[in-house]
Amino acid sequence: MLPLDLRPYKSTGFITFTVKSNMCGSIGLSIYNHENYNSIIYSVNISQTDTWSTITMPIYHKDNCVLSSPHVSNAIAYIKQHYSEKIKLEEIGQYVHLHPQTHAL
Repeated sequence: MLPLDLRPYKSTGFITFTVKSNMCGSIGLSIYNHENYNSIIYSVNISQTDTWSTITMPIYHKDNCVLSSPHVSNAIAYIKQHYSEKIKLEEIGQYVHLHPQTHAL
């Protein structure tokens, strides 16, 4: 089975699905490409419990894409450079100038 290539639909494509939860809150969804380490990350707010909600997730939405954060982009770059080594969270924090205990990447 060949992998699905979504790149041609990047500016116009959407993925639609339904979700049901027993709690209100936000959930994060992501589609990850392990070959080039790119991902599409989208946050969904669940406002009603025990109700099916239809979610339409853009294939690419810069405002909701975690990769638009310079801290996350720099952390990913560090991980790519040191992938074959044992990496500590503190090292990544130093590289992106964030304390690993007080800031979420």
